[in-house]
Amino acid sequence: MDQRQEDSISMLSAVKLVMNNATYSPIWATNTIVTAAVGTHTNNLNTINLTAVSQDPNVQGATDSKAVLRETLIDNAVALAMAGKAYAAATSNATLKAACSVSKTELTRTTEASLASVCQTLYNAVNPYIGSMAGYGPTTTTQTTLQGNITTFAGLVGTPRAVLAIGVAATTLLDEQLTAALTFAEEQLDGLMEQYRVTHEAFYEAYYTARKVIHHGHRTKVIAEGVISNGGVAVHGAIVTCDDGTHVHKKITEEDGKYKFLITPPVNSVVKVELSGFATQTKPVVSTTPKTLTIDFTFGGGTGTTTGTIPPATS
Repeated sequence: MDQRQEDSISMLSAVKLVMNNATYSPIWATNTIVTAAVGTHTNNLNTINLTAVSQDPNVQGATDSKAVLRETLIDNAVALAMAGKAYAAATSNATLKAACSVSKTELTRTTEASLASVCQTLYNAVNPYIGSMAGYGPTTTTQTTLQGNITTFAGLVGTPRAVLAIGVAATTLLDEQLTAALTFAEEQLDGLMEQYRVTHEAFYEAYYTARKVIHHGHRTKVIAEGVISNGGVAVHGAIVTCDDGTHVHKKITEEDGKYKFLITPPVNSVVKVELSGFATQTKPVVSTTPKTLTIDFTFGGGTGTTTGTIPPATS
């Protein structure tokens, strides 16, 4: 979900809260037209939230599950092939021996689309002899397990792509649902609220306060920015890092010597500047609310010279 979608959903949710507020709901509860409109708005929002849940699919989870099962399937198939080959050699069964001439390297190189089929062929070749293979390892139990893994793996082929496709489809659907919900709010709810503008001013104002879409982005961040200079000249190639406790952000200054970090508050961090030939400089970045902090660093005086640790920035 992108920021625009989140902002729109937040607005629609705020409208729902206002309409259902214990102070305001009695104002419109006896108006069947408004009641129906609020019900439609609520249903629109519920549908949007359900779609949003499926918009961020666990592609990595599906990929990891398939990878683990693939490894297990290959190991089990190799064990069966080796046992089958040994049994075939002992019983002079050339056909079975040829069918069991499968190595782990070959199975590892086999494509996902073909692996289940290759393992199934091996299973089918050995299975008629399982009752006579006591002492070789494979049993009816291990065969049942192998068959289950073959079937499961075959069903997982293409799963990550399918999961991703579901997420992409959900994104498109979410846009359509948001458009419909926003249009309904504008064309239906807004018009219905006009009857309360004079008679219930507080309700009217609360509704329109909620109806404002608050666009987030940089205004929700602490912006730490500044210029790196050496003797009044902008520095190109200075390494600037900021560790906010969750991520280590890194910038390398361009010709203008400028850098900028966007950090989610609260921030209790340090901006560090490394410049070849000079001692490293650091500066605290502390803020509990979104704001812009100007943090300039000045180098000068020759190799090995530093201005020391600069005092904390002010907004």
